[in-house]
Amino acid sequence: MQELLLDWQILTSESFSRSAVRHSLRLIRNIYCSRANVAQKTNNSVPNILTFILSECIIVCIPCKITVPFENLNNHLWNRHKVPHNLRPAIIAGFDGLPAAQNIESLQPHKDGSASLPYLASPTPGFQCRRCEGFKTVNWDVIRQHAKKKHSITAPRCLQEKPEIECLLQQWTDHNPKYWTVLQSDQPQETFLENHQSSQST
Repeated sequence: MQELLLDWQILTSESFSRSAVRHSLRLIRNIYCSRANVAQKTNNSVPNILTFILSECIIVCIPCKITVPFENLNNHLWNRHKVPHNLRPAIIAGFDGLPAAQNIESLQPHKDGSASLPYLASPTPGFQCRRCEGFKTVNWDVIRQHAKKKHSITAPRCLQEKPEIECLLQQWTDHNPKYWTVLQSDQPQETFLENHQSSQST
């Protein structure tokens, strides 16, 4: 129920209708009950490393701090965490039927200038082109080459404009980085995940 309270706090901070909230909470409650049964059957041999974020309709890996599309859950559980084959189907079934992103293509960047999302990796220093704002990168050489090829900007001028194009970037997953700019925040990124892990262990 503590996990449910966390998602309720997220829900009430967003613009959802009351009927949608009630329906979504019933769905989440059923999923959490299902996951609790799975954990009991497996004698808690597998840590609960995945969580569903209702406000974004995504599945997040807590230790990796990335979004994992539903279609990628099996590969992620094995490649990143070496979860045995016989345990993976039950874990994945706990998220079946949720309105979660199904594949990488369905993960669209947030609006630039958004608040950072606490359940993802901390924002990374990067660069955003002033002349075509859709171009973002964490690599200085990449933005410099972009400025030269697309806008005929020399290296000295690009260096002069560097403070104006510096920004903080966040992304859903490291497999297919679709960056968006985020605001500077003084709130520790660990808080949400630590609270979520604590609630799952009780």
